Amino acid sequence: MFKMIGGDGREYGPVSVEQLREWIADNRANGQTMVQPEGATDWRPLASFPEFAEVLQTASAPPAPAPAADAAAAVEKEPVPTAAFGTGALDVGASLGHGWLLMGRHAGLLLGATTLVWLLTTLPDFVPLLGPIFSYVISGPLYGGLFLVFLRALRGEENRIGDIFGCFGASFVPLMLVWIVTDLLSKLGMACCLIIPGVLLKIFWAFALVLVADRKLDFGSALGTSWRAVGRQFLPVAALLFVTWLPMIVFTGYSVFEINRYLLEVMGPLTSARFEQPLATLTEMMREFSKPEHVQFFVKLQWEQQLVLLLNLPFAVAALMHAYETIFGEHSSEAH
Repeated sequence: MFKMIGGDGREYGPVSVEQLREWIADNRANGQTMVQPEGATDWRPLASFPEFAEVLQTASAPPAPAPAADAAAAVEKEPVPTAAFGTGALDVGASLGHGWLLMGRHAGLLLGATTLVWLLTTLPDFVPLLGPIFSYVISGPLYGGLFLVFLRALRGEENRIGDIFGCFGASFVPLMLVWIVTDLLSKLGMACCLIIPGVLLKIFWAFALVLVADRKLDFGSALGTSWRAVGRQFLPVAALLFVTWLPMIVFTGYSVFEINRYLLEVMGPLTSARFEQPLATLTEMMREFSKPEHVQFFVKLQWEQQLVLLLNLPFAVAALMHAYETIFGEHSSEAH
């Protein structure tokens, strides 16, 4: 007898081996579905149990090839995508539920890996000049490694905190490029076009980094594959990202308000000279904001933002990795 975690994040069972085999045949469960044998305390994927190997192989077998003429017509109608998509439709509630369960099952590993990545990418930002550049260069490979740690935990594979450095090899450059290009273009869109284009870019490229880390796609293929996959179910992906990153979204709004209030307060005495002598005004502003009390305000706000990120990051990544498995997994189904 087994208990099973369904696509809605809830436990079902106990059910028999025969019942689980039927669910696999009906595409209600697959090799990544988490189950717990009777008397056990840990959850493992169905693929790790030999009694389900035959039915899993049958359920995942590809359909018979189409006749040559039909296949050629299909190729002419629609080009083959760079990477194979999963067939599962994203269920926001299921991804949130599975993300929460994943955090509960592997709290030490996932929190430890997240904290280490956060430290390695945050602390250099407070080192003048070269620190932020160093952080920018290593952030992509580090977050790619973090995504792999979460994915392996989700798949029931062997895992350890040190795996966050697993992308410091052949994948380093494409991960670095994906991180830098997507971040710069998103920020440029937010700065020049009233936020919305920048937000859309972040949503469409939400899976680009993990596609490089997990599928070893190159820079262009990862961006294109993520764009096409998200385009097929944009609203569920956008809703998932909004819910999982809500603490950071709220804090960003708060920090923008605080910065504007602070700037208006400090710049008040300079208002009269601002239009008469713009260069002198700019020099005066730079001199004013270099004072310790102003520097302290911005450093404090930056630390607060990073702490909110640390608290938000583990659950957001856990839910996003379940969504990735649903959309891009080889055997996506209603239950994962």
